Amino acid sequence: MICPNCNQEVTGKYCSYCGALLETEEDSNTSEKTAKDTSTQTTKQKTKVKKKKKKTGRISGAVSSGLSTIGSITTGSIKTVWKLFMCAIQWICAALMLLITWKMFLGLWAQRTTLGSISGILRERNINQAAYLFLAVCLVAFGILQVFWTISKKKMPDNGKVRRLDMGRGIFGFIFFFLLALISHYVNPILPEHPYPLPGIKQIFSVITGLGKSYVTLNLLGIILCIIRKAGTR
Repeated sequence: MICPNCNQEVTGKYCSYCGALLETEEDSNTSEKTAKDTSTQTTKQKTKVKKKKKKTGRISGAVSSGLSTIGSITTGSIKTVWKLFMCAIQWICAALMLLITWKMFLGLWAQRTTLGSISGILRERNINQAAYLFLAVCLVAFGILQVFWTISKKKMPDNGKVRRLDMGRGIFGFIFFFLLALISHYVNPILPEHPYPLPGIKQIFSVITGLGKSYVTLNLLGIILCIIRKAGTR
């Protein structure tokens, strides 16, 4: 055996020339085996860590994907519910306008002959009755048009497509009838009966006033719901 320290040929575990510790072939093989075993274990550990990281990454990805899917479904559900809610409010507004118009029609129809017969308008030149019927027809016709206007939607361009948005249509009709109720309540008592056709106008105010608080309440409710519809499209 050659001493690696002094390059002298020696025997035994220690060099007789320099006293250095000599590594035998068996020790060398053992060291190499130990190094190989250590390297193998290290490689296996690294492989296990990599597999664990991959598995953890897959689980994390699956969880993230699941949460993202749940979030998308939840968001879509909320949007769908909101659209249905706004659509319901729009039809409720149309129903309120129809009810207001119907109540007004019944009141006006009940007083149709108070100022004279309908057939005698031309023969008797009854201007008051003519004014009453004309205004009554205009009010009822306006209410019917507002019903259809309330359920309509505005067309808006959106990235090359056309969207139909509820812009709270019908609010003008509710405000008009609400103001008509207020004017009728305060103006009718002081409105004179002459000259013509003031009695016809006064009779219209009397009918509107006779519809009571429910008429005013329905119009106020319609105004509030139209504002909600308008705000809900933003």
